[in-house]
Amino acid sequence: MLLGSFAPGAPAQISTGIPTPLSSLSASSLGQGGVTVARSASGVSLAVWSDDRTGDHDVYGALISATGVVMSPIGGFRIAGGPAEQGDPRVAACGDVFLVVWGNGVNDGTITDLFATRVNRLGFVLDQSPIVIANGPGVEHNSRQPASDGNDIVLVPFRDATPSVYAGISAMRISMATGTPMDPPGGIVIAPADPAEGIKKNPSATHGAGKFLVTWDDSRDGCVYPNESGCIDIYGAMVDPITGVVVTPPFSASRAFSCQEGSRAGFDGVNFLVAQQDERLTNCSTADIMALRVSSAGQPLDPVDPTGMVGGLSVALDPNGYPGTIQSGAVVLAGPRQHVISYADQASTASTGALRVRRLDADGSIEYTDSRAAFGSQIVLVPPSSGVTTRAEFVHLVDETYLAVYPAGNRAFARTFTFLTPLKRPEFAGIEWCRGVAIDAAGNNYVTEPWKNRIHIYDRNGVLVRKFGSFGVGTGQFQRPYGVAINAAGELFVLDTGNNRVQVFNSSGTFKLAFGRSGIGRGQFNFPLGFCIDSSSNVYVADTNNDRVQVFSPQGQLKFIIGSSGVGRGQFKAPRAVAIDRQGRIFVADRDNNRVQVFTSAGVFSSVLNLGLQLSAPRGIAFDSTDRIYIVDSGNNRIVVADPLAKGGQTRYVFGARGNSIGRFSFAAAIAIDANDSISICDGDNNRLQRFGPIP
Repeated sequence: MLLGSFAPGAPAQISTGIPTPLSSLSASSLGQGGVTVARSASGVSLAVWSDDRTGDHDVYGALISATGVVMSPIGGFRIAGGPAEQGDPRVAACGDVFLVVWGNGVNDGTITDLFATRVNRLGFVLDQSPIVIANGPGVEHNSRQPASDGNDIVLVPFRDATPSVYAGISAMRISMATGTPMDPPGGIVIAPADPAEGIKKNPSATHGAGKFLVTWDDSRDGCVYPNESGCIDIYGAMVDPITGVVVTPPFSASRAFSCQEGSRAGFDGVNFLVAQQDERLTNCSTADIMALRVSSAGQPLDPVDPTGMVGGLSVALDPNGYPGTIQSGAVVLAGPRQHVISYADQASTASTGALRVRRLDADGSIEYTDSRAAFGSQIVLVPPSSGVTTRAEFVHLVDETYLAVYPAGNRAFARTFTFLTPLKRPEFAGIEWCRGVAIDAAGNNYVTEPWKNRIHIYDRNGVLVRKFGSFGVGTGQFQRPYGVAINAAGELFVLDTGNNRVQVFNSSGTFKLAFGRSGIGRGQFNFPLGFCIDSSSNVYVADTNNDRVQVFSPQGQLKFIIGSSGVGRGQFKAPRAVAIDRQGRIFVADRDNNRVQVFTSAGVFSSVLNLGLQLSAPRGIAFDSTDRIYIVDSGNNRIVVADPLAKGGQTRYVFGARGNSIGRFSFAAAIAIDANDSISICDGDNNRLQRFGPIP
């Protein structure tokens, strides 16, 4: 789905920081597990890896600041060691304490015992003796990923082959307050070993909706399609953090032709997204990255076609990568209404490889990609290198910026990366016929609901703070309020369209004054639909059906009038919106003339904005902190972003299309931009407000 496209000359979709080595120069190998990372509540991250600088593999770590700066010296500090091999470490964070899990005794890729220890955000190991996760005469493979409930409990899933050569999937809960196991030896049995069900391996956990989701590779369904081989699917089950009860029996998260392996999952606040290496299209010869959504009740939301050849969500396919590409090591990080996935992209016939990253929206569509959809990614986190062959792990830092850690050339590295396209924020749903929006200094969104004659106020996360207004002609009452604006003092201005007036409320919400009435005379209105406030609190009203813009003092006294009815320069047909740039120039969305006109601060015509594309019924204008121009091109259901007028005003970026999924619009009606350049857009006929992060 093409939600965004760059105009010629626009920057790339991602920028990357300078790689910083974590492991020491003497390290000759990073062991089986590469390097992984978790972020504490205070923002400090811990990266861990297996390092053989002393001959045997030990577990080392490095602390990284909330801004992505490596704080530990190159080489890091030792977390676990001893005479045996300490391999494949993983890490999860709970509050400001990390749990590092590793395998003790590496032998031909098999880890016989699993241990853990807690590390605080200052890098001190808190447990004198390692915490026992699983040990004994059998084979407990590594945990692909432990998960934290954010309060006190970390769940460590593991492959347990003790009772049988055919392994089962178990898990152990660890109390982070005391560093003690919460379950008996052997842990919670999630999927018991059963020779009739075959292989179970590579368990991974994540937390969401008050439960842990554990996923793993499972061959119980066997080969059911002609000419199929491999025959591994992804299964899952949910575990209650408090009781340790498996609340859903094992279910098939993804069943398809051939091999599916190495799943990882994230939770976006509504659903889980499970991603895996997937060979359904090639019958185990090369691998792609596929994903599917799972509800918080454990119900797969993207079913596979009965033929097994299609289904799920295509994240990255072979044709745009290297010939015969193996794409593997999918890692999912979920946030509100969106998912970020990293993966390795390696030629099957060569040692070269790249680490790539993609972003998906909440309905599973690939966000801000090129027209080739899932066929490869234009976002390269680490360019092709003979030393890059495994996964990149990453955590979210702030806004559009993430911290990634990865192996390259037998060393561990860290680097930041930043998405340069808008990050989709939660949609503010349930706003009937949304037509106007403004943002205050605290990031609260004020949204008009004309047919309900009221104003909704949401915080920056989409939580309704309060709503006010009712039908009428009295103070604080409205008839179809369209516009809303806030001045530097926090006073709220409401364009009470049906009453042909502007009402003003102080920062406490108390009515202050009103001005305007119905008519065609000076200071009178005929169904005004848009307005704005300048830095001096002067009010600019798009007097729509009078085909003019009227400018008032903060006290409601008319200062001057711009325009008249017509199609000529300086004339209007149903002006819909007004905005002021930092130089005081006045921009008017001349709706029915399908253009934006520019006037001096005194209201003298200056130019028609030359965007290099045709607008259709523009209904909104806003400026960001760099004076870039944002136009709600309503008839085309898109947002046009142009350079500041001083740089020519040419279109740089366009995003949006008709539809009701996240990032698409049906009758986009208004726009506002906050102090951090995050964008709010009234998606009128979809009855919601959509929020986006800053753009390049």
